Amino acid sequence: MSPLLPQQITLENYKPFRQPTTLHLRPLTLCYGPNNAGKSAALRVLRLLADSTERDLPAGLNLRSATLHGANFRDLIHKSLRVDDDAPPRRDFAFTLTWPPEAPLQSLRLTFYADPNPGPTAPPLIIRELHAQLQDGRAVTLLHTPSPARPDNSRAYRVSTKAETGATAPEVWLRFEGICPTLPDGLDATTTEALLHTATQLTWLRRGIDWLRTNRVTLERTRLLPIERPDRFATDGSNAADYLVTQPATLEACRTFFDAHLQRRLTLQPIPIPGEERFRVLLGALAAGSAEPRDTDLVDSGEGAIHLLPTLVALERLRNPDLHTPFPFALLLEEPETHLHPTLQRHLATHLADTAAQLGDRRLIIETHSEHILLGVRLQIARGRLRPEHVALHWVHTFEAGEAHLGLAELDGKGNLSGGWPFGAFEDLDQVARELTELQWEEDHARHAG
Repeated sequence: MSPLLPQQITLENYKPFRQPTTLHLRPLTLCYGPNNAGKSAALRVLRLLADSTERDLPAGLNLRSATLHGANFRDLIHKSLRVDDDAPPRRDFAFTLTWPPEAPLQSLRLTFYADPNPGPTAPPLIIRELHAQLQDGRAVTLLHTPSPARPDNSRAYRVSTKAETGATAPEVWLRFEGICPTLPDGLDATTTEALLHTATQLTWLRRGIDWLRTNRVTLERTRLLPIERPDRFATDGSNAADYLVTQPATLEACRTFFDAHLQRRLTLQPIPIPGEERFRVLLGALAAGSAEPRDTDLVDSGEGAIHLLPTLVALERLRNPDLHTPFPFALLLEEPETHLHPTLQRHLATHLADTAAQLGDRRLIIETHSEHILLGVRLQIARGRLRPEHVALHWVHTFEAGEAHLGLAELDGKGNLSGGWPFGAFEDLDQVARELTELQWEEDHARHAG
């Protein structure tokens, strides 16, 4: 069957999210909230899990994932659980993934903790408990039994099954590659099926999650001409121009946006150099004799255009995946509005909504602060170009106890908000405008009175 992305991910005890809270994944998922609230922590979990499915990884969560910035177990659990007593209470955090009804694996809960028998090396972050529920209602739970790992890195787990027979399997030794279980001999049929589907659906994440982070790099002035399309989109956007060379449809899509909204023509210029072939990306006039500036290197055209290009390339990769190679079926996009004028943000919002309307089972997940993007998406819903049920709009609520919660706001066919959206969000501009109007009125009134 085709790869299926989870419909939602529930976080518990993870970073600021103490109580279970759910990120809903729809064709367009938007995540808003104050600075330092936990938007990035929630958005990056999908890529963290994908990075934890690579082959030959140590068992458990991949702490080398770029999403974690070198974090350790203490950095990942909620701060209320960071105790240093000799006999602390159980400390762990969990992710629960839920798939659509047609998936053979309906839900998977992974609970992580530090191995109590780490041996001579630093304690790895291993799976304490795995609970998988199959499509027909059968379920399997694996609970780690604290004991030293074997030389092949397998660990002991007590397995219980919820099947028609109510059978309970004895302790088994399982080996994980990251979070993907391998299948030892001697398992009962329900456990074997559950672990097989778990490994399959997690492995689909491996090359299926693109992530474009906020801190992107400036493109090189010239790049070596790529022989073939890159295998993976760089998280900092540094290889975006390579897709313009290897995928003419991507170049045309980006060129169309630049033509319409920046009034500049995006072109590629070959640069023959003895012993190598290079190229550069230019912005130029739309037509001969135009009053627009002459061709300019993209790197000299301003931060807005520089940051916009990787966003457009990543969106085109998501919209038109190549079925013959590993392809993205989710894009995690952080602050696409960076360095963009509000008018251009609204145009980008239209492009985001139009892209989401064509995604089908794929997902566009965005962390943003832009009111203009939100208004643009709501306008596309009101115009009938995007279905409201295809949008998940989250606000990260923060509380005095250092906890955060993902609220879900629903939209109707007119683009109106209801539900988990906070009262007064984005009212700052209106408040400033009212104050300015009041001051101007008071000044005019005083002048006429005098």
